[in-house]
Amino acid sequence: MSTAPHLVPRKMGSMLALLPLLFVAIALKSNDALSVPQFWAEDATVFFKGQYGHAWPQLFVPFAGYLLFVPRLIAWLASFGSPVVAPLIYNLVAVGVSSACLAFVANKLRHIVPLPLILASFLIVPTNGEIFGTLTNIQWFLQFVLAIGCFVSPAGTRGWRAWCRVATMFALALTGPFSIIVSLTVAAMMVASWADRRSGAGLFEGQLATWGKQRDMHAIAATMAGAAMQAFVLLTLLNSQATTRPGLWSQLSTCFLDIVPIHVFGFPFMLGAAWFVIYACMLGGLISGKNIRGEHRLLLLAMLIYACAEAFAPMGLKDVTGMYQFNHGDRYYYLTKVVFWWTAYGALVAWGNMRPRDAGGSVLVVLALIALLNPFRMVRRDFADFTWQEHARDFDTPGAHIVPVNPAGWTITIDTPEKESSP
Repeated sequence: MSTAPHLVPRKMGSMLALLPLLFVAIALKSNDALSVPQFWAEDATVFFKGQYGHAWPQLFVPFAGYLLFVPRLIAWLASFGSPVVAPLIYNLVAVGVSSACLAFVANKLRHIVPLPLILASFLIVPTNGEIFGTLTNIQWFLQFVLAIGCFVSPAGTRGWRAWCRVATMFALALTGPFSIIVSLTVAAMMVASWADRRSGAGLFEGQLATWGKQRDMHAIAATMAGAAMQAFVLLTLLNSQATTRPGLWSQLSTCFLDIVPIHVFGFPFMLGAAWFVIYACMLGGLISGKNIRGEHRLLLLAMLIYACAEAFAPMGLKDVTGMYQFNHGDRYYYLTKVVFWWTAYGALVAWGNMRPRDAGGSVLVVLALIALLNPFRMVRRDFADFTWQEHARDFDTPGAHIVPVNPAGWTITIDTPEKESSP
């Protein structure tokens, strides 16, 4: 008798079992986000202020050149409560959403990458902490769900569950610019799949030729529709002012030989051309290694392509000089540093005679060593307590209320109009 109907509940059960542990882990890494809830940057200046005083959700109001659907939706839902508790709601939801994203990824990839390594790659890689416990930065976790939703095989759900999945993917695609990069990655994989079919090369044990036929095309269509909307907004708001940029090779070498290693390890480690050897070994293991199933290698390859594209994206758009300092712009490299360790594991198994358990243990030891060398980069730093609650209680009083928020020097101004006197 088929056991297929029981697979989805069983997978859902394993995902739900992880949630409480991950919630505690993310809450601990977020430091005082729940005990002394404060707004962080755009939490106040964009999402709270943008929604304050509006009955309807500001879902399609762009910021920084793209749409941020999910944070805007959360800000709208939080607006039904008192402004006094808004930072707590924002931070609580941020921790919960981040935890759910990690549980989703762990559930989808645990048959490819060992579960302890998946969790360690998220939780003990060095970061500057800015992505943890703030509504502004949940997009850096949601992007994992978006990418894996496009790269893995369909879940097999039908009916309302399938429509909910499509709607979720569309909402994620409208949250940050990630859907554009994911869509380009999918397009590249589709072209490679077509080329493999035409040539009959049979790469990845024949899995590449059928890659497009084995994806969730409804999820991909929803992602691409969102990407088209994001691209339209981006092109509409893009500053066309001419700037001088280094050549392509200079940008590539700066990104992958200098900046990426700093953010992966938390300090300058073996910068320069030696990284060509490491990258070649990792890529070669995914392409030609035989000790991991072709389908699994393709998933890791798609994630690697996506991570590299995201790491490289700021090179032509921003002044990246500050990114040589670990604490500057580290959020742009969170995906890259997580996927780096998945790929390192995959290459060790694919190239060598190491058993998956031994390879996973070896990578975990290296990750633990890096964590020991970065003790102050495991937990987000304390935020200053600007007593938001006291300020928020005065919002009913007519006048301009200037409230300081984190980081120090940022403020938000709430204008409360005079109440009209009754005739």
